[in-house]
Parts: sequence; C-alpha cells; structure tokens
Amino acid sequence: MKHIALTTRDAPLPSLTSTQRQEFLKFPDVDDFVLGRYYQLSGPDLRLLSDMEDPAQKLGVAVLITVMRHIGRNAMTVTVPEVVLSEVALQLDCDPGLFQTYQKNWRKHGKEHTHRIKNHLGYVSFQIQHRQELLQFMHDRAHHTDMWFPLMIDLVEELRKRRILMPKITVLESLIQEALVFARNFAFQILTMALRDPHLAKLDALLLPDPGYRKGKGTTLGWLRDLPVKASGENVLKCLEKLKRLRDLPLPWQAREFIAKNRMDKLTREGRTLDTYQLSDFEPMRRHAMIAVILMDAEETLTDRILEDHRKIMLGSFNRCEKEHLVKILSHKTTITESLNLTYTIGKILVAAKETGENPLPEIEGLISWEDLIRVMEASRNVTEQKMLDSMHLLKGQYRKFRKYARKMLFSFEFQASSTSKDLLEALGMLARLGKKRKLPAQVPVSFVSGRWERYVFTDRGIDLVYYELCVLNELSAALRSGDIFVEHSKKFCDFEAYLLPKDRWRASLKTFPPLVPLSFDEFWEESSKGLREELVATDRAQKLGDLPEVRVEHGQVIVEPLKREQELADAAEAWSEVLYDMVPPIKITSLLLEIERRVKTSKVFTHLNLGNVAEDLHLLYSVILAEGTNLGLAKMAQASSRTKVKKLIWLHEWYVREDTYLAAMAELTNFQLQQPLAGHWGEGTHSSSDGQRFKTSHKAEGSGVFNGRYGREPGLTFYTHVSDQYSPFFVKVIASTDRDALHIVDGLLYHQSDLRIEEHTTDTHGFTDPVFAITHLLGFRFSPRIKGMKDHKIFTPEKMDFEVLRPSVGGKLDVELIRANWEEILRVVTSIRAGHVTASVILAKLSSYSRKNSLYRAITELGKYYRTLFMLSWWKDPELRRRSNWNLNKGEALNKLKKILFFNNLGELRARDVTNQAKRASGLNVLVSMVTVWNTVYLQRAIEHLEAEGTVIPDEILQRISPLGFEHINLTGDYVWRQEDLPLEGEFLPLRLKKK
Repeated sequence: MKHIALTTRDAPLPSLTSTQRQEFLKFPDVDDFVLGRYYQLSGPDLRLLSDMEDPAQKLGVAVLITVMRHIGRNAMTVTVPEVVLSEVALQLDCDPGLFQTYQKNWRKHGKEHTHRIKNHLGYVSFQIQHRQELLQFMHDRAHHTDMWFPLMIDLVEELRKRRILMPKITVLESLIQEALVFARNFAFQILTMALRDPHLAKLDALLLPDPGYRKGKGTTLGWLRDLPVKASGENVLKCLEKLKRLRDLPLPWQAREFIAKNRMDKLTREGRTLDTYQLSDFEPMRRHAMIAVILMDAEETLTDRILEDHRKIMLGSFNRCEKEHLVKILSHKTTITESLNLTYTIGKILVAAKETGENPLPEIEGLISWEDLIRVMEASRNVTEQKMLDSMHLLKGQYRKFRKYARKMLFSFEFQASSTSKDLLEALGMLARLGKKRKLPAQVPVSFVSGRWERYVFTDRGIDLVYYELCVLNELSAALRSGDIFVEHSKKFCDFEAYLLPKDRWRASLKTFPPLVPLSFDEFWEESSKGLREELVATDRAQKLGDLPEVRVEHGQVIVEPLKREQELADAAEAWSEVLYDMVPPIKITSLLLEIERRVKTSKVFTHLNLGNVAEDLHLLYSVILAEGTNLGLAKMAQASSRTKVKKLIWLHEWYVREDTYLAAMAELTNFQLQQPLAGHWGEGTHSSSDGQRFKTSHKAEGSGVFNGRYGREPGLTFYTHVSDQYSPFFVKVIASTDRDALHIVDGLLYHQSDLRIEEHTTDTHGFTDPVFAITHLLGFRFSPRIKGMKDHKIFTPEKMDFEVLRPSVGGKLDVELIRANWEEILRVVTSIRAGHVTASVILAKLSSYSRKNSLYRAITELGKYYRTLFMLSWWKDPELRRRSNWNLNKGEALNKLKKILFFNNLGELRARDVTNQAKRASGLNVLVSMVTVWNTVYLQRAIEHLEAEGTVIPDEILQRISPLGFEHINLTGDYVWRQEDLPLEGEFLPLRLKKK
C-alpha cells in the first residue's frame, strides 16, 4: 500500500491536548476591567429587555447578551461565573439565582431569544459557507506553524471579528486539520515545481542500491547522509566529496523562500527520521519533495560539519602543541631548578654585600666555580629562548594535517565577508588558488596577522608560507563563529541577516507580536531612566541609613550576608522529610510509571510522526522511555523485559518517541503537578531556574563530545534543564560542554508547552551575561541570577551622578546614544525570536561570538547593563528576592542529583553518537524524573493528610522545604516487568507505610 500526502480522510494529525481543549472550553478570567467593558447593560440592551415581565427571562436574556458580546458564544454552552451573574443581576435588581430557573426552561424560549440576541448584536450562527471563508483565512497561518494551540487562538479570534458564533470545538479542529493538510501539500508542490523529469529521475536514482556503499546493501542517499564521527583531515575530505556530489544534484533552494521557515523546519525534522524504503513507498510528489528536503538538509549539515571539524582540528593541534611544550619544559626541570636556586643564593650574597660594603666575589667563587656558573647561564639562556616560552613554534609540525584538506576546503566554498574582514576574504581566495609550487605573490593581505602570530609569520627572510596559511585557517574559524565570514547553505555560519526577519517584514509582524516596550526609544528611555535614577538614589540613601537587611559596605564594596534562619528551617525540614518518606510505600519503577500513566494519561501525546495515531502498547512505550531515562538502551531493555523484542522497541522509538512528543509529555506532567495541593506550597509555577549537568561520553561517542577547560580532556556533553518552582523539569536541551549556559536560557522559557506562566528565572553565574539580561527582559521575563562575586560587578547610571555610599560600585554611565542608534535592530532581534524565525540560543550564540566592535552587540550589552543595574539594586534591597533565587536554584541542583541516580546504566556515560539520539536520552531522563517527582508529590500529600487527620500539622514554612525528589523507596534495578496487578484500583492509592501503635 502506497503512502500518499495526507488528506482529511487519512488518520488525523495530532490535535489539541486535553488541557488545551479545556483552555478553550472554560470561561475566560473575569476582572473589573472585563466586567466594565462587556457586562454593563447599555440603553439598547435595556430596551430589548423592557418588554419582558418574567424576571428570570429578563436576567437570562441579559446574560446571553453580555456573554455573547464578550466571548462570542451562547451562554448555555458554558458555565457562567457567579461574578458575571451577580454583576448583571445587580443592574436588573434581581436575584442571580433566577438564572438557574431560566436554564431549566431554556427549551421553551431559547431559540427565539437566541435569534433576537444575534440580530441585536449582529452575530450569525456558523454555516457551511463560513467554512470555506475561514479555511482561506487559516491557510496563511498554517503555512507558518503546525502548532494547534496558536492556530486555534487565531481561529477563535477571527470568529469574533466576523461575529460568527463559535461552533463545537470539533468543527474548529477539523478546520485546522484541513488547513494544515493544505499547507503541507502546498509545500510539496512548491518544492517539486522547480524540478523537471530528468531531475526527478536523478532523485529517484538515489534510492537505488549503491555498489560502493556497505557492499551494495546501502543506497546513495544513505551514503550522503552517513557522517563520520571523528574530526580528522581524512573525514573532512570524505565530507567534501559528498558535498561535491550534492552540489551536482538539482536542488530547489529558491523554492524554500516561498515556504515558511517553521514549515520547512518541520519537513526537515521529518526527513531526518525517514529511511529509504519509506521514501520509496510515498506517492511521487511527496517522495520527490521529501528527497529534496533531505538533500538540502544534508548539504547544510555537511557544510557546517566540515567547517566545525576544521575548527576542532585547529583546536586539537593547539592542544597537542601545548602538551608537547609542557613535556619539553618539564625535561629541563633540573636546569630550571638549579638556575633558580643559584639566582636566589647569589642574589642574597649581593644584597648582603651591598649592606656591608664588602666584596661579594670571594663568597660567590666559594659557592660555584666560574666555569660552572657560565655553564648554568648558558643552559638558562637556552631554556628562556622565545621558542621555549611559546608553544606556537611547534605548530609547524602539525601542518601536514591541514595540508591534506585545507586547499580543497577553501576551494569548495564561496566565502563572503563583512567590511571588517575583506583582507581575510582575499587571503582565503589567494590560498585556494595557490599552485603546486605553493609560492606566495609579492603582495599578500596581512592586516589580520596579529599577536602571537606576528613573530612566526613575519621573518627575516620574508613571510613564512606555512605559518601564514595556518594563521589564515585559524582566523577563518574565528571569523565564522563571529559572523564576520559567512557561507551560503549553512545553518551555523550563514549571514547574520538570515537569522532575522527581513527589514521590510518585521514591522508588519509587530501586529502579531507587539513589543513589550515602546517602539520609540525616547519614550522607553524617558520612563526607564527616571525609574533607574530613583532606584539609585533610594538605594544609596537606604545603605547610608543601614536600612538594607543583611547588607553592608566594606572597603567600598557592597557585601550581602547569608540569610539568617535558613539553616535552622532546612534542618527541621530534613527531619520532617524523613518522617514523611518513611510513610511512602515502596514501589518498583515499572509500577510507578504505570500508576502515573493511569493518573496523567501521558501516553496520549506519543503520536505517530506521519499518521498521528497514539501508541497503543503502553508497556512497549514505557519500556522505551525507561530505556532512555536509565541509559540502559533498547537492546538491553529488550533483554530485561520478558515480553519485549528489540525490533518492536526500535519501531516505536523511531516513529512515536521524539523530542516534540517528549516535550509534550513533560508539559502534561508539569500541568498535573501544577494542580497538586502540595506543589502550591513550593510555588505558583511562575518562577523557574535552569542549570547544566555534565555527562561523560564514552570513547565511541567521543567525536560528539567537546573538550572543556573546566573538565580537562575527558569528553562530555551537558544536559541543560529548566525546572519550575514546583520541582517540575519542563524543558531540556543537549549542549556542548564548551557552550556557556547563558546561550540556552531563553529557549526553555519560550518553547516549553506547559501551562506554566513563568515570570522570573534564576541561574547561577554560568548563565549570566549582560546580553541575556537585555533579551530576557525584552521578552517579558525577570532575570534574577545568583551571581558569584557580585560585589566585584559594577552598576551604571543614566547620566553622571554622585553618591555617598554607592560611589565605589559605580562603573560609569550608560552609553544611551549607542542604544538609541540600534534600538530598531534590537527590537528586530527580539521580534525574530518571538515570531519563531530564529531560536533564542542561535541568535545569542551569534551575538556572543560577534566582534567586540560590532555596534549591535555592544548596544544589546549596554542595554543589559541597564537591566543588570536594576537587578543588583533589587538584590541588595530585597531579601525575599535573594531567598527565592537561592531556593529555585537549589531545586535545580537537587534535581540533578536524582537524574544522576536514575541515569545509572553504562556507568552514566552517554554512548549515543548522533545529536538526535542524545537529545532523546536527555528528554527520556527528564520525563522519568518528572514521573518520579509527580508520584512522590501525590504520596507525600497523602502522608501529610494522614498526619493532619491525627492532629499533627506541619508548618507551611517546613512544607515549603519538603522535596519530592526522594528515591530510596523506588526499586530501579532488576528485570523490568510490567504488572498491572501491582497497581491500586482505578481512583485509589497504594497504602501508606504506617507504624503500628
């Protein structure tokens, strides 16, 4: 049976979650503003009601009018809040309870009243002709996103604008699904229109067996997608060969410009999961479109891989030189020690001789002969020569690694450059064109040769070709990372403009994504500078009067003391925690997962990539999640689970378990936690923290790990996790150990799918930079990092100001003109992030690697200094802010301990080689941790209720410190057998462990 492009008759695409459905079906929040705008009866309203004598009918019709005006729905289809009934009844001077009477008699007059009210407000019922009109409206939006929730928001809002009563939610879901199918097929058509029959034949030929790949068992497409693991010159050459083969194929690059970025990203993610045999079964248009998508993704991946591998080879060469240099220095240890001791002794003799006026030579001659002194001096001179003080002199020995591939690499790419890197661009082209004699022309660009490179490139005999080439290759890596050099068909190293919404489009997008600050900088700064000025003066005065709790000034530095009473409460909480966990029943990890599934129904989000149906075999699904979360792997899980075969696990792992389904599962668990009474003691779900946890990579996966100065030469990767104040891990991302945490903070705040409404976020020092302060605040989040050594950081003023106490802490005044000159570009960056045109981590990484001379980077940094200053002033003044930040960060650190316990198989080493499977491991671990946290929360709550029933009440300040991260009662090892009989009955719980009286 052939797979064809989806139509509305096929299996449904993923729909709204149950939580999202409830969000649309429930009545929106009502405050005084809403009551004043929608629920005040006007003159025409009262005239419509004037001919009704029955108070119940009058109230019922009045409620129908106001509710329809507010939410565009019939009041009989929703539960109307008491506050609305009371407000309307007050205006009619009647009892709100009469509305129940009207509801009981609805059938008698309902149709007539609804008809009159629709005519009165200008509303119409949803009709078949409206479907086509709304489909046209939804088509444009479906091109840009596959996310059901924002599409439903747009559709409901459009119904209100057109004054069409909202139909059943299933009708709206069918509209969205049809629009998504149209958008998907439209993308297929655009991608294939540019390809002619000979081109299509070339694409189909890639699906045939390739005699030179895997002994004829693989296909050419498989060969093109198969990337080597290790960064080496030989592997760079292999990648260049594949890149050349890809460039010989007809690819619809221009067609991508007519497809929304989010849609293209979705197709790319789908293409990465498809195998050759699956593509062969697709109908022609879908098959050719997906092959084109896969090939374009492969070309971008190869481009990035080649340039990134070159950087790794360069860094590895520097590291080897440093290591070899250190060995050479240590080989002269005896000479260095002898020389230093002799220098010290002779120095003492000379100092003493100067004080006494005696001749020091006799004493020196008694210490060492002149022949030995000359020998030591000569040895010292050899050790202190320039080449012994700098490892760069060894780099020439590494040149053969680069000679293998460098010229071919430079020749394969058409580099482009900003105005600051024109000389480097010229040098790249010149080296690419060098002949076999490898002789430099008379005039070569050298403006980029600086620092350590100068003494090796410029010699007495002229320019050293080898060092010149090595310098150019090194500067290429730096310029690619900073954006000063860029290439086409690359994700990491493309033009910075490609990351942002086009200048002619970003203003139009402000209607959908209005900025949270004024568009006019002068308007923004007038209010902001006034607030900053007042905060500075107030803080200086409070510090002078000693009104800042636990804060003092010492040697001109502001010192924040540890909060008092925290340790006492922590000790009490630990004691109570032992009492509560002694009551929690023991459980096997398999039973725990099944019980949480019964309560949360997490499995409903694990849907088939193409068909959208839900995974049916729960035991199979949770075997995969457990295999990933414990780092056991699918093969060993199949052995440990009595009824599971490894092929079944692989099938489900590839089609149902993905990063997006894991993210949806985290959202379901987080939403469930949000509703638990005990979780309310820990927070309201409005605060969060994030922290990185490093996991070693095995030697097999070493190529995917990156060496790091903090951890030595042992390769590893970091799981960067966002945690709510209720202990819910709601987002995770795998990052290189060399990446700074700050780059990835905003991703979790923006791209999680839970009902959390994060207002404030906390990190440790590794997550703090001034640009992050700016970006987070412009996106609507308060950023409250716990900065190590905050006393050493300076605050900044809007203009020159003088203070009595804070003067030593002031680092100067803000460069307001720089921010003003770049204000629109700053807003364009933020809007591009909000619109999903670029992820926050990508843009922050690009900005952080930018040249320090870049105006936009400096402007965002300067704006970040403004927000950091406000934060530091708040930190000094507000003990509650300090306490809250410490608590939230400690929750994340405690969660890391539980993750280390759960991720115990394979010695905790990450052995997955590719990025996709590494991300799945991280997500599986996060879901497993979430389930343990939710289960503990449920049973800790039951233990607390039992104690309260016996008359023992635990104080709130203790409950705030009880953690749901205990694990001693959970059996994590043994065979993973799924027994439904071990679970409590539906709606019931396992019995607590109670001590016999």
